[in-house]
Amino acid sequence: MGRFEASPVSVRRTVHERSSGVRIPAPDERGGSSSWRIGGLAGEGIDTAGDLLAKAHVRAGRHVWVTRHFPSRIRGGLTTCTVRVAGHPVAAPSGVVDVLVALHADGADPVKQSLRPGGILLYDESAVTPPDGPTDHEWVALDATGMAKALGEPRARNTIMLGASARILGLDMTVLEDVVVERFGKKRDEGRLSEVAEKNLAALKEGFDGVADVSPPPRPLPPETPRQGDLFLSANEAFAYGALVAGCRFYAGYPITPATTIMEYLAATLPRFGGVCLQVEDEIAAANMAIGAGFTGARAMTATSGPGLSLMAEAMGLAGSTETPVVIVDCMRPGPSTGMPTKTGQEDLSFLLHGGHGEVPHVVLAVEDLASAFTTAIDAFNLAEHYQCAVYVALDLALSMGKGDTPPFDVDGVVLDRGKRFARVGATEGAGAPETGEGYARYRETADAIPLRAVPGDVGGRHYANSTEHDERGYTTEVPATRVAMVDRRNRKLGDIDTLHQGLIFEGDKDAPLGIIAFGSPVPVIREALALARPQGVAGELCVMRRLLPLPRAELDAFFDRHERVLVVEGNSTAQLLSHLRAHCPEAHRAESLLKYDGDPFRVDEVLAAVMRPSEVTA
Repeated sequence: MGRFEASPVSVRRTVHERSSGVRIPAPDERGGSSSWRIGGLAGEGIDTAGDLLAKAHVRAGRHVWVTRHFPSRIRGGLTTCTVRVAGHPVAAPSGVVDVLVALHADGADPVKQSLRPGGILLYDESAVTPPDGPTDHEWVALDATGMAKALGEPRARNTIMLGASARILGLDMTVLEDVVVERFGKKRDEGRLSEVAEKNLAALKEGFDGVADVSPPPRPLPPETPRQGDLFLSANEAFAYGALVAGCRFYAGYPITPATTIMEYLAATLPRFGGVCLQVEDEIAAANMAIGAGFTGARAMTATSGPGLSLMAEAMGLAGSTETPVVIVDCMRPGPSTGMPTKTGQEDLSFLLHGGHGEVPHVVLAVEDLASAFTTAIDAFNLAEHYQCAVYVALDLALSMGKGDTPPFDVDGVVLDRGKRFARVGATEGAGAPETGEGYARYRETADAIPLRAVPGDVGGRHYANSTEHDERGYTTEVPATRVAMVDRRNRKLGDIDTLHQGLIFEGDKDAPLGIIAFGSPVPVIREALALARPQGVAGELCVMRRLLPLPRAELDAFFDRHERVLVVEGNSTAQLLSHLRAHCPEAHRAESLLKYDGDPFRVDEVLAAVMRPSEVTA
């Protein structure tokens, strides 16, 4: 296909703008999918109830995606947990809810919570007052507060509502009971369940029996198709597991939403494998400690969000100038302080690409789903050590704190690349005498511009390293010619990265007029939107960006070349990804933007509306 000639104008459209009036079906309308939501105050076990229900569905062989909304506080304030259940893989929220469970009056607002007309609103009659007049929904009262008190466990309201939901949804109670026992059933005595487990099982039964006369919602659950070994986890947990498999043995971090669960996972697992996990005083210390561990030869990482990333900027300059491998995960969120940090967004991209000081090469990778979280962790550590540089990994809150199911990861297929090490190479490439270290030059020019790396303890690998510009032996210099030589060599290091890492994944119809580019959590949403668009006669090709820096230029140019219309979908207000593409790809000037920055993740119907809309670029 020849190039699509267009004027140098692109269309910027946000999901908040009025649509064209064409009816866009909700994703669940293709059947085999439904959504359940519970709403209450933070501290009332909202997330626990959602996780238990989701795990039960996974055990039954269904696919799930869990979305959380919560305030920036430990207790109080409305929090919700939504479990979308489907007979096909999903990693995106639905715009509608079939069953809404309300433990608090704020959680019973059907308009705010998007309860489907004809859906069921199950509420605690002690906390929620039903409307006086008729509604489009069926209101079902349950005295969860009274039941919980009668059981001697006032905190069991969430479990009572969970049992009631199981009956309404048609979920096998045996599966749900097994999940509850696993969560709370640590044995107090041999052969006896814990008191907490016994009370929760009793609460499940109370709720299940309390709604015997309620008709199920109009959308039945997908059939049970049990699968062996499927995992239920978040992208943060998948990445942390991948880091462990990749050989990461040092983590330093400071708690920050939504990155904290990476530290929590590694704190529980690293010591079992001879590793160290440290919670330190701030992100400055975390970055410097990770770089220090990387300097000694350990695979090391840290994780943070935007505010912490800002504090790490100088340390990343240190990693670049000393050519020390380190992995930094940025779990993006819309802003600093409180409130919006509990929402999702992709506003950190420009900082990941250009933040910091000096011109030191680094790599920026991106995660789009649970499977890629695991594989990207392996890639990040391999690339960091191969190129002796910092590797950033972009996540966002929708992935970091959302949860879903995925098949077991391929641990046996993992291949580790530890890079060019002096201990293995010895006196080759002009390293010097391996026994004495005489002549060893840590930063000497090589054929591939990647120097030979020695770590403390390597016999003959003694060298000098500091944070300033240096000559090939590491000694500080301000000689212009030496400075130019060092900068030029570092800039050449990543020149062959396309041979080592697949930066783009292409899915869909290469011959379709429409092409879509995205990274991160919008990707699964786009996949589903394209699946819904195809029966309506609209096809497209999706370009999934797994490496944002260095850009895979040749493949991107070919992508633009074969599509008449290109839509770039991203979660920010300034089209940062499109700006990045325009800086490197000549044809990116004609691309359209679909932007969302209200703090909520993209919904399938929002992307589908843009896919179905004709191109608005003037030819």
